[in-house]
Amino acid sequence: VYSPEKLDRIYRLYVAAYTLEKDNVHIKMYASKLANSSYEHSKYIGKYALIKVLREENSAQAEDECRLFIKQLRNAMIKDPSDVFALNFRIQCHIDISEYDEAEKLCRLLSDELRTPLLEQIAAAKAGGDT
Repeated sequence: VYSPEKLDRIYRLYVAAYTLEKDNVHIKMYASKLANSSYEHSKYIGKYALIKVLREENSAQAEDECRLFIKQLRNAMIKDPSDVFALNFRIQCHIDISEYDEAEKLCRLLSDELRTPLLEQIAAAKAGGDT
């Protein structure tokens, strides 16, 4: 019998492995389990993985789901301004939907060591590279 925390770790490993394999069916299965976790950071990982699959599948729902997730992350940050996980996922979502100015504004809330790679990712996305 595994603890909920250990199960989340296992599910995260499955999501990562199936992401490398580009197996969207299994990503959805394990990301859904993470999205229903009792741990906030696991919920974020699960919801973001589900949104990424929608984007991969060119679903019309992808942007709407991403915007909804951004709102949830904003509310989480209001409740806990020190929630760096929420901030990072929020920035990533803004990058994914090409809202680079908003992503850059949010990057200002991060320390230099966390900000620099995200700003580089934003610059690459603006230049037409992968996000």
